Amino acid sequence: MRLLRVGLAQINPTVGDLDGNITRIRASIASARALGVDLLAFPEMCVPGYPPEDLLLKPAFIQGCIDRTRDLAGDSKGMTVVVGTLERDGDLYNSAAVLHDGRWVGTARKRYLPNYGVFDENRYFMSERRSVVFARGGTVFGVNVCEDIWLSRRAPRTTWRWCAT
Repeated sequence: MRLLRVGLAQINPTVGDLDGNITRIRASIASARALGVDLLAFPEMCVPGYPPEDLLLKPAFIQGCIDRTRDLAGDSKGMTVVVGTLERDGDLYNSAAVLHDGRWVGTARKRYLPNYGVFDENRYFMSERRSVVFARGGTVFGVNVCEDIWLSRRAPRTTWRWCAT
């Protein structure tokens, strides 16, 4: 039986510091690779920093997040990296990019957007209606973004989309 070594990279990103956050992410990937990690997961929105709030009203900031995440794909050679970022597909999404062996292979978009207390995600993001499942070798895994893990057990019928890494 093959083991899958999973690593959790708990970094402290700075809101708006795209280059600094990418530097922290790259350092964590390098450390994880040295430890033999197969799948490394980062926090929600670690590329832009959380919460980016009105920075999300700046198209250049959004594109900067997307471009830096795409550039980060090359750092995933030999492993799978799940990193919190932004995605634009007509609408804007709070997403987790799945990078595998040097490529961006898919994205899990946040489904449940908090809109209470200090959270105002409905103002900025669109909610995803589907869940995505990835396959890495013989292991199938799903990705939840923050609030999704708390509420997905109560979700009505879910449509699944498959992505092979």
